[in-house]
Amino acid sequence: MLRRRASKIERPITEPLAETVRAVDISADGDVTVRVGVDSSDEIGHMAKALNRQLGSQQDLMARINIMSQTLTQAADGLTGISTSLAASSEEARRKPRPCRPRPSRSRSTSKAWRPLLRN
Repeated sequence: MLRRRASKIERPITEPLAETVRAVDISADGDVTVRVGVDSSDEIGHMAKALNRQLGSQQDLMARINIMSQTLTQAADGLTGISTSLAASSEEARRKPRPCRPRPSRSRSTSKAWRPLLRN
């Protein structure tokens, strides 16, 4: 009889604690979608609600990191495309023969003006 009474007293404490420990173990393995189903107004209920808020915050943070990672990947892909295009344009420009430009003809007056400078 005493054992039954002890069990009735212990159960409201041990079951919510066991569920909270289970949720902590699952979240420690990386699953932050787990939530504690304890809904009481005592200390265990407050702890469970705080744990649920913490897991929700972690889940939101991971979602934001995922979005930022995707944005960064898209930006990097864009830069890779630009770099590839620039490299191809540069290679094409290097391979094209340059047209010969005729040298400007020197007039006699210009060449006479330069002669004293060229002698030195």
